[in-house]
Order: sequence, then C-alpha cells, then structure tokens
Amino acid sequence: MKRLVMAAALLMALAGCEVKVGSVGNDSGETKADALPATTRFANSRANARSEPLRRHYVDFSFEYPADWQVAPQTAGDQATNYVNLTAPTVSGQIPHAVNVGYAFGTGNAESDRREMARALPDIARQFGQSWADYRIISVGEDRVGNYDSHNWRFSAHTTDAAASLVYGRGDIILPPGATRGVLILSLATEASDVESPADVGESGPIKTIHDSFRLEAEVPESDK
Repeated sequence: MKRLVMAAALLMALAGCEVKVGSVGNDSGETKADALPATTRFANSRANARSEPLRRHYVDFSFEYPADWQVAPQTAGDQATNYVNLTAPTVSGQIPHAVNVGYAFGTGNAESDRREMARALPDIARQFGQSWADYRIISVGEDRVGNYDSHNWRFSAHTTDAAASLVYGRGDIILPPGATRGVLILSLATEASDVESPADVGESGPIKTIHDSFRLEAEVPESDK
C-alpha cells in the first residue's frame, strides 16, 4: 500500500509538469541557442505553494538559472502542481528549453524509500507519457542532479500541438536518504536547442547550469509544519 500511495502522489505531482514547448508567436533568433548568459537565483518560498499538496510537502530549495529565462505563471489554486516553471527565450519561434520543479516525498526510512521508489519509477515514467505523442522511454534508473543522487527516467516525445515538435526530456526525483520531503525536476529540450538525444539533457548548456547549482535545504522543522 505504501508503494501505491507514493506512486499515486508522484503521478499527481507530474500531472502539471508538461510545458508547452512547441511553436510560439515571436522569434528571438534563427540560430540554435545554448550559450550561457548571466544567471539569476531562484529561491523557493511558501508563496509558491499554491495548492494543498505543495503546502503539505513544502521544502526550501534554490538554484541559478539564465537571467534571460522567464518564470512562467503557475496554475491557479488547487490545480497547481509545481513550485516554479521556467522557459528559455524562443529560437525560431520555438522554446528550446524548459524546467519545472514540483514536489516529492517519502517516509524518512532511507532504505525503504529507495526500494519503493525504484519499484514505482517504471510505472511513473510510463504514465507520465500519456500526455505526449510518440512517447518513448529511453532509460529508467538512477542518475545525478548536481550533488544529488536521483531516481531518473529519460524519454523522447512530440508535442501535441500543430508543430508536433520533437522533445527530449528527463525526470529526476530527488529525495535525500532519510528525508521525508524532496523535489521532482522535469527538464525538457526541443530541436531548437543543441541537445541531440535524451541522454544529453542536463549534461551541458543551461539545464546543466540549473542542475549543478541546485540546492535542497534542510527539512521544515516540526514546529513550522
């Protein structure tokens, strides 16, 4: 039952993670853009926890992101599933990169959480793909985001808009051993970027900047819950 509850909660967190990464109206250039501009810092706050699950599983985190990226509006009210949604400037009318950060949680038993997450991850990866076209899981297992181990899957897909843009992506669930609160990071790259496969997402360029600078703070004290 613990496994099913954890998997269901993570799937609910994933439900709002898809970012529109197809064609948009304004161009900002004709060349692929992976140059690293100046960065700015994002620090999570309780103001970003706009739904009951986000409030219940709230955790502090921070990271650096390119200064020319946009923080996209959150879904309103109880439909909100992410603390922050980021998109890169358009290239030839297409968004080249997007990163979303939502919540994850565990029991605080490090070995049990690692085991149950490993068991649930293939189902999470498969069900996440229901909102994409031509969705293919490339790998499921363990990976790294900066200094953190993650439960990771990588995939390719096409957007469901008229452009049917090719997307490479990865999902990373970070839950440090013994923690009850963590994050789920969804990172996406389209053909407007220099990314050439799901294996490349987060290995260079602006997404790597975000991943390498990511810091998950200590859990919220009991008195603050």
